[in-house]
Amino acid sequence: MKKLFCLFLAALVVASSLTGCGGSPEASNNSSGASTSGISAAPADFPNKSIRVIVPFAAGGNTDLNARSIADIIQRNNLLPQPMVVTNIAGSNSMEGLNALRTADADGYTLICQNTSYMLAGNAMGTVTINYPDMVPVAEVSTQPCVILVSGDSPFNTVDDLLEYAKAHPGELNFGFVGSGSTTHLAAEIFMDKSGSKGLFKMVSYTSGADALTAQLGGNCEVRSSTAVDCARYVQSGELKALVVTCENETFPDVPTFTSLGYETEFAIRQGFFAPKGTPDAVVEILYKAIAEACAAEDYASFCATNAMNVSDLSGADWVPLLDTDQTYMNEIVKGLS
Repeated sequence: MKKLFCLFLAALVVASSLTGCGGSPEASNNSSGASTSGISAAPADFPNKSIRVIVPFAAGGNTDLNARSIADIIQRNNLLPQPMVVTNIAGSNSMEGLNALRTADADGYTLICQNTSYMLAGNAMGTVTINYPDMVPVAEVSTQPCVILVSGDSPFNTVDDLLEYAKAHPGELNFGFVGSGSTTHLAAEIFMDKSGSKGLFKMVSYTSGADALTAQLGGNCEVRSSTAVDCARYVQSGELKALVVTCENETFPDVPTFTSLGYETEFAIRQGFFAPKGTPDAVVEILYKAIAEACAAEDYASFCATNAMNVSDLSGADWVPLLDTDQTYMNEIVKGLS
């Protein structure tokens, strides 16, 4: 009996020493609680609470509606065990929302849905100082072109018609866009650069898409660069004519693209989701799979068709080379403005 009692005491001492070190040898080597497998690990129950999706623009815009469409499809189809909750944090050229993501915990419970073309253009112009290398790209969900437009009753039916007149009457035609350094501005600059028409138009910056549209419909702006979603219904009604799109788009199947005109470039407005830098790889993969399934849903295809967008479901790894190319090209265009 005495021998058994001594063995019992020895066992208690060993158990006590293990508890003092965190309960296990593994815990003693990982006192921070971080996974021993590095940033690739994911909690077994992820996600176990709602995921906040920041939209760095006001409610009701294209990016906002896109984020809400994906979040709704994910919830209705139980693609994740927890909902995505969209929060609008607008201001400072989207910097308020980007800062909110940058300071969030890198645990997968905060994402941002961003118009990357806006972000890349802002970085090229110096108005946005947080860029995709400062975050973890999760998934690209849609693309759309910019569109170079004239009024429905314009005598210009092709790009060649427009350029021929502009060369014969330099500075006569107003070329409108929204905001210096914006996506539509850079699309206009790319068009002029590739078509050899720099200096032939009078460039006019408007404060909003509505102002630019009103000016064009009223005959005060002969040529305009617009996002596809903002002009599609006016093209379909015949009030506006699309002369060229910056990349292929199912809403404008018969309109020439930059590449078909020999410009050897394309320019797409890309939208997608990012996570804070340092988010575990396995968490990113869980989020990507859910978002990609949402992109494959008929509801999302219908949403994109209504909003003149093409469905995409690129992973972050596949997305980055396109972002690299877009950023390099935007930087070159902005340098040409100075």
